[in-house]
Amino acid sequence: MFYSYYTIFSIKPEVATKEDIRQINLKQDTIIQYINLLNEQLKQTKDYRITNRICEVKLKPKRKTLKVSKLHKGFKLVILQVTHKWALVSYFDPKDNLPQTGWIMKKYLDKPE
Repeated sequence: MFYSYYTIFSIKPEVATKEDIRQINLKQDTIIQYINLLNEQLKQTKDYRITNRICEVKLKPKRKTLKVSKLHKGFKLVILQVTHKWALVSYFDPKDNLPQTGWIMKKYLDKPE
């Protein structure tokens, strides 16, 4: 019986209106435009490369580490850091179009023409 009184008098969350959803979509579009602008600036100031084959992006610069993503041939990446055989890269994930970072072997990357 107490539960039925609780549900009657409890505060209910407000339902989102079409205007609320439109404003959220506008904010998301603005954020995506900002991320694209930052990526273009990174390409101008840093090195950027293109994958020469299908390759895996790793969490750490080691062969036996977690795979973050798999990228197809011709994918554009921005180089952030380079070690002996590995490159730390930044890219937009093809699944959700969000910025990601990870390690790729340098031999899988070519300079753009």
